[in-house]
Amino acid sequence: METNSISADGRIYSGRQAVGVFQAKVLLGSLKLYAKTGIIPTRGVGIKRMMALASEIAGKPFKASKRDIPAACEALELMIAASTHALQDPS
Repeated sequence: METNSISADGRIYSGRQAVGVFQAKVLLGSLKLYAKTGIIPTRGVGIKRMMALASEIAGKPFKASKRDIPAACEALELMIAASTHALQDPS
């Protein structure tokens, strides 16, 4: 049986759901970087792919445009906060 947890200090992500939270955190940082500076975090991931991932993770459809980035970031932040709280290891 797989256990999903995030360590109290936030350095260890164990299990699929916890790794999904880490993926959402990285995506959130990438979207914020792009929105602020126009820099793509890696050449393998463009704005279309980032917004598609945000839609997949948050469960809401987002268009690949700069106008939808704040809504995607907000949805990801809410998902991260809820999931982190649920998976946080009490020790």
